[in-house]
Amino acid sequence: MISPKSRQRRAFLINLVLVFASFKYADEFDFFTISKNFKYIGIGLILIAFIIWILALIEMPRTTKIDRLVTNGIFSVVRNPRYLAAIILNFALIFYDIFLVFNAFIATFLWYYVAKKEEEDLIKVFGEEHEEYKKNVPMFLPKIRKGL
Repeated sequence: MISPKSRQRRAFLINLVLVFASFKYADEFDFFTISKNFKYIGIGLILIAFIIWILALIEMPRTTKIDRLVTNGIFSVVRNPRYLAAIILNFALIFYDIFLVFNAFIATFLWYYVAKKEEEDLIKVFGEEHEEYKKNVPMFLPKIRKGL
């Protein structure tokens, strides 16, 4: 059985290799020129991903032993904010080079797979508490609430 940390590291490395490989070969397949204004959108998405990542790190326990289910802060909005940040970051890179669109979709499926496997592990540890959390909090996309 692969540990959750090992699974996360592997997904991160695969994602990183995809991005670097695409940047290396993107110039050879330069079909589109991206305007400077689109790059500003990419910068905005990168900042959003960074903020989500920081909020998730603040809420995460500082220990390797999992003794409680984290459901407060950003984890009350989405169950997997760190993976959401990684997905947003991959989509932000599209605004730098359209060739990276393939990577964004591969990364989305990659992080989804990691999140599903992690949830299987969490259900084994927390059982009904995690099932209830899954019912109330979406995996990646926050619910639009009335009154917003």
